[in-house]
Amino acid sequence: MKKIYLAIPYSGIMDVSFNAANEIAAKLIADGLCVFSPISHSHPIWEAGAGLVPNTHEVWMEQDKNFVQWCDEVWVVDLHNHNGLSLLFKSKGVQQEIEWAVEFNKPFRMIEYNTETKILIV
Repeated sequence: MKKIYLAIPYSGIMDVSFNAANEIAAKLIADGLCVFSPISHSHPIWEAGAGLVPNTHEVWMEQDKNFVQWCDEVWVVDLHNHNGLSLLFKSKGVQQEIEWAVEFNKPFRMIEYNTETKILIV
């Protein structure tokens, strides 16, 4: 089973990203892929452990780095109807995840998702 790391911009559109990440992960799992979605994973952990887990970029990126090493491929989400490409270029997290993909020799690809129509283009 192919292991996918799902990279998606988060800052500034947290609720949109969280919902989109969950929807995309569900579709990919239904297609037979093993998916790690850092937003799906980290967002509820931080909410449940507010005060226990520092909500810093560094804390979450250290967690995510290990999963980029674990995966077979990194898939980067363009939230098509939310200026997705602009968000990708501005996202420190996504840029770091792409750098790790290169460093760990992991293929990466862009996928598009429209949060209104729920259409995923892989």
